[in-house]
Amino acid sequence: MSEIEVRETVRKLVAETLGLAVERATPEAKLMIELGAESIDLLDLRFRLERSFGFGISNEDLARTFGDGVTEEAFRAALTVEALGSYVVMRLEAAVHA
Repeated sequence: MSEIEVRETVRKLVAETLGLAVERATPEAKLMIELGAESIDLLDLRFRLERSFGFGISNEDLARTFGDGVTEEAFRAALTVEALGSYVVMRLEAAVHA
């Protein structure tokens, strides 16, 4: 799967999880602030990503990725569709090089 395909899959999973049109899940859209994702939605999205891409995602891994010790407000601002896509691409690339 190419990087573009991975990012598009992430975008579609975000939209599907949140019950939105794919067009609303733009790369710069903040999942929690702009798209209305709540904690339970993020958990659902995490499971969908794990199933789609074949790797586990821990809370600790996400925290490290988006800045250990950041405030909840900073986390909400950092968690965009693009950032999530970049995270998945990074994980897939790491698996190839492992």
